[in-house]
Amino acid sequence: LNEAVAADLQRCIEHIEANDSIKGAVLISGKPNTFIAGADIGMLSRCKNSTDARQISAEAQREFLRIESSEKPIVAAIMGTCMGGGLELALACHYRIAMNSPKTQFAFPEVIFYCKVSFLI
Repeated sequence: LNEAVAADLQRCIEHIEANDSIKGAVLISGKPNTFIAGADIGMLSRCKNSTDARQISAEAQREFLRIESSEKPIVAAIMGTCMGGGLELALACHYRIAMNSPKTQFAFPEVIFYCKVSFLI
C-alpha cells in the first residue's frame, strides 16, 4: 500500500458508491502471487514525525471504514501474499475469497516486531 494505490482505491470506491448501475465490486491485485504485502516501507520512512504516521493511518482507517460500511458488497479476491495493511483491507471487505495455494499467505508481521502500525487500530 502506498499513496498511489490508496488514491486509486479511493477513486474506485467513490465511483462504485456514486454509480447505481454498479451492484458490487471485486478487489484484485495486478501483481502475480501477491494481493497486497503491506504498507510501503518507503512511504512510512518519509514520515517526519508521529503526526505524519498517524495521518496516514487515519486516512487508511477512513477508507477501510468506507469499504466496510458500503451498501454494495465488496469482495477481496486473494491470491498470494496478503499481509499487514493488505490483510486489513481484505478484512474491511464484506467477503474474502482466497486461492487454495501454498503461495497464499495471511499475516500481520507487525505483531512479530511489536509494532502498532495497524490502520484499523
